Amino acid sequence: MRKSGKSYSKNQEQNFHNINWIIGNIFDNFEFLKMETLYYQDNLIDYLLRDSEFLKTYFDILPLQIQEEFRPNINIDLEIQNLLEFINQNMTNGNLSFMFWNNDKELDENQIQVVLENIIEAYFYNQDIDITRESLVGNGQIDFKFYKNKNEKILFEIKKASHPKLKSGFETQIVQYMKSIECKKAYYLIICFTDKDYEKVLQFIKTIKITNEYHQAITVSILDARINNKKIKLTNKILLNKKILAKIDKYFSYLKTINKCFDKESIKEYLNNIKENFHQIKNEELKQEYLKRVNEIFSQNTNIRFYQEYLSNQEKFYEIIKPKESLNNFIIHMLGNVSEENIDTVTNHANLLLDSIIPDENAELITKKQIKEIFEFIKIKTPKLYDMFKKIYIHIYLFDYKEKEFSNLYSPSLNFQDFTILFFKDPASNQIYDFFYKLGLLYCSYLTKDDYKVPKDFEQFLDKNISKYDYSKLFAISFAHYLMSNSKYQTYFPINKPLSKICENYFDNLL
Repeated sequence: MRKSGKSYSKNQEQNFHNINWIIGNIFDNFEFLKMETLYYQDNLIDYLLRDSEFLKTYFDILPLQIQEEFRPNINIDLEIQNLLEFINQNMTNGNLSFMFWNNDKELDENQIQVVLENIIEAYFYNQDIDITRESLVGNGQIDFKFYKNKNEKILFEIKKASHPKLKSGFETQIVQYMKSIECKKAYYLIICFTDKDYEKVLQFIKTIKITNEYHQAITVSILDARINNKKIKLTNKILLNKKILAKIDKYFSYLKTINKCFDKESIKEYLNNIKENFHQIKNEELKQEYLKRVNEIFSQNTNIRFYQEYLSNQEKFYEIIKPKESLNNFIIHMLGNVSEENIDTVTNHANLLLDSIIPDENAELITKKQIKEIFEFIKIKTPKLYDMFKKIYIHIYLFDYKEKEFSNLYSPSLNFQDFTILFFKDPASNQIYDFFYKLGLLYCSYLTKDDYKVPKDFEQFLDKNISKYDYSKLFAISFAHYLMSNSKYQTYFPINKPLSKICENYFDNLL
């Protein structure tokens, strides 16, 4: 027997025909096996109502009719209202309005659609809503169509305030679209770039005539893209660099590309473009404009995902990024922190990661379930430590690759409140122990606000001949040993030597 070009021994081949061996090596647990019994006893729904974790874990393999019953009920209309409020808040109080300008010129409607498409896709990430741009409806194309099912669909039409058919767009265009697909709700979004635009739209809204039921179902909203003259003022030097500014604006088209690009080579090419474009710019103000837009793209993308998906539960102080999405998301995470001082470091660091990983089908990787169980274990064993974790945020990336030499597996943010842990496949590693060890490094950095220092009262346990750069490693080993001792994780600890009583008392008092 051969698989992926590899030969198996006779003993291995025999295992493939042994159902007990297959079950024991494929599944982490066997809870799902009781699903069939519960279903035929008509007890499955009651069980799912009592055990939300079981529902969440095995949702994808539930019978379809039960999936429909438990699928979260998303109100598209309410979500679009929230989206528009979110956009307007960020335009009024942040720099999002700059995305709708090209130097000192307004974007055209097609460019506006591209900007909004990226924001909308990020906002509705992983929700059960189909979003189509330039969808054919009747005799025309609607800018966006939001579809959940045949009874829940919303049309979304965009017009600049200066558009000559602003009035007919409301009175007839959207109405025809709604009739053609039997849609009962629509949004008419009008973009204002000047005070004159804004006054025009306010007057337009006041004079709207509601002549049918479709007009009543159309919500007219204003997107205020006006920018204070002082805020947008550009120097003559910048005006002379329109070609470079055009390059910067073209950069916006990369956002969707990076979000859908998962292979190493295309991401490396993308990273090199970022760096090369930056170093081609000679004007200091243009450099800042370029970096600001890089930050807007990636930090905003991350924040939408962060606030929409991971902070709904206050106890959820961590996110686990699945192997399929880790490479892409980690690059986005790194680029959100780019500055003039570190752009080379960040892009080189990302390239180093890409060069240092290789696929390995046979190597093992810690699972999402195992990580969740470890945090539950910590919650019970050391509530004080668990409460500390709730004050920070941890990004845990599970990579579907084996690392060759990349060693920077853990990195704190500058304020030591936001941490990143990377996990790679490794046929030889003890990943349960590694996770405890990395949590120890994290905890040490949190206490000392430094990558290498350890708490002063821990230094008494250290050999003075040891390099100071190894201090935090010894703290992390002791931390892992303390937590794993006398627990179900004890067998995973690689050293049989017990923790000294003095050191054990230290962690007793600390945790």
